[in-house]
Amino acid sequence: MEMNEIQELKLIVNSVFKVNIDIETRLRTHVDARRAYAKILRDRGFSYHKIAMTIGKDHATIIHYLRNIDHIFAHDKYFIEKYKRCKDLMIGVIEDTNNQTPEKVYVNRIKELQSEVQELNIKLNNANQQLIKNARIKSIIKLINERICDDDVEILESKIRTFLNGIR
Repeated sequence: MEMNEIQELKLIVNSVFKVNIDIETRLRTHVDARRAYAKILRDRGFSYHKIAMTIGKDHATIIHYLRNIDHIFAHDKYFIEKYKRCKDLMIGVIEDTNNQTPEKVYVNRIKELQSEVQELNIKLNNANQQLIKNARIKSIIKLINERICDDDVEILESKIRTFLNGIR
């Protein structure tokens, strides 16, 4: 596997897990992505040290990632799906004789981006509806923000509940 293919694997893993494996964080999504990346490279015959160098870790971290991966495979179906997708996409890259990213990777990435756009549009519509709904009480919210300190929020909430219960 050449350096181009390692970079392709990074792109695939980042795309599938929707993270950047080079970012220094212990968030589970990032660790899982690095774990999948390490497993694919290790299965291809890379040493722990070589894998570690490609993501700025030491070999002990890679050993740790891979030591408990069987347990994760047994219990985390979400991780397995993403791992398999990365591995399948990487097989396409390896089999490509020109060492160019196969069309399949781009098609899958486009589909993922289209799905993300749809999700974001739904969230945007919901946010806009909430803004429209809250526009009628904008002056009340502004008044509360100006006059109430954080310590008095519970008292205000109680008084508003009492007031609103009396209206209906």
